[in-house]
Amino acid sequence: MTAAILDTDGSGALDGVIHLATPGDESTLAPEVRTLKRLCLVHAKPYLITEASVVELIEAERILCGLSPRPWNELRHRFAYQTIALIAHDALKPCMEEFVVKHFALLSGFSRRICTGTTGRRLNELARQRGWPADDAWATCYESGPLGGDAQIAELVLSGRCQRVIFFHDARVSHPHEADMLLLERAIAASTAEVVYFSGAAVAYRWAEAAERELLDKP
Repeated sequence: MTAAILDTDGSGALDGVIHLATPGDESTLAPEVRTLKRLCLVHAKPYLITEASVVELIEAERILCGLSPRPWNELRHRFAYQTIALIAHDALKPCMEEFVVKHFALLSGFSRRICTGTTGRRLNELARQRGWPADDAWATCYESGPLGGDAQIAELVLSGRCQRVIFFHDARVSHPHEADMLLLERAIAASTAEVVYFSGAAVAYRWAEAAERELLDKP
């Protein structure tokens, strides 16, 4: 599969990977699996670990191809009742800011936005520059990743208080809090039918563009 992501033998590259595992499955920690995920991130290909993410991305691709949303999709897109987590590693925080700028109205429609420390503070400042009330935080800030922010968001996922997670991973460097990142991903995987998780900018943009098109086309 790694060779297919890279298309090293010329037989045709994979466009992404769906990896659904039961909670506690130790195979997800295997070096070859982690390498596969890293290569998907580096080459801007989806690596999906929950059933909800698979359903969401397939529906997004249908909409972007010009097909009508399935009737049940409206139930999944009641963003005003959902919490979305926006997380980005240091080198990718500017990428997250660009994503938020482009899709500010969509993201502002969620009931709640949560972030780890530095990302949240930067996004709150960005929101104020775009006219968001100064006395109302656009995003709720938890601790920074190295201080336990990923673990805090994992607890919200497990308790059903966070329905979507967008995490811009920097796959090129190691991270001292990688154990907390793995904890967050395990919490997400354990909520496979309830939580949509996109771990790279490319797939997040595809989802956001489709969601905006769906909302725009509503009567």
